[in-house]
Amino acid sequence: MSETTKQLELIENRIMDGLKDFQQATVNRIDQLFRTGQRRILVSDEVGLGKTLIARGIIAKMARFSQEEGDKFFKTVYICSNATIASQNLQRLRITSDARTENASLSRLSMQHLNIFKQENNVELEKRFIQLIPLTPDTSFRMTAGTGTVAERALMFALLRRLPELHTYVNELEVAMKDRAFCSWDSWCKDRYEREVCECDEKCNHRYL
Repeated sequence: MSETTKQLELIENRIMDGLKDFQQATVNRIDQLFRTGQRRILVSDEVGLGKTLIARGIIAKMARFSQEEGDKFFKTVYICSNATIASQNLQRLRITSDARTENASLSRLSMQHLNIFKQENNVELEKRFIQLIPLTPDTSFRMTAGTGTVAERALMFALLRRLPELHTYVNELEVAMKDRAFCSWDSWCKDRYEREVCECDEKCNHRYL
């Protein structure tokens, strides 16, 4: 048994010991269903009966199962109504201090491809093993004024400008992507995402681009 597996087993036992009998029964039932091939499970209960604690127990069990299966990372995507509640509950779902918790404000769906490639080549994240990723309607889906965020557009520009079909339209493309974010685009955003795209592509042996 690896050292990581031993640690995850200790964490699982500690968390399960802190649950009430009916919460333990729910966690064990979900674990059983998952191991026999069921992938969609809905837990529905009254307010105050500990659904977040049940989720904590499930994360502990699934983290150990994932590690035993040979996965490099164990990722939990937490969908919540707003970023404030997400930040509060993520701390409760963080079963170990080594678990990495992503910032809810950086969880735009349109930017997750860059994050995924960066994570796959992140030695520090691999050591932590557990990752909690929040998604909220506001940060993940909100259309803002209809043009998205300046960070989204800067990342899109860094990718689109490399398409052969757009080589003769790079200036026009930049005008469209900059929109009205003149200050942030020119001072940091454009250069930051150009740099991140290049660094990510280099680290993953050019699979990203």
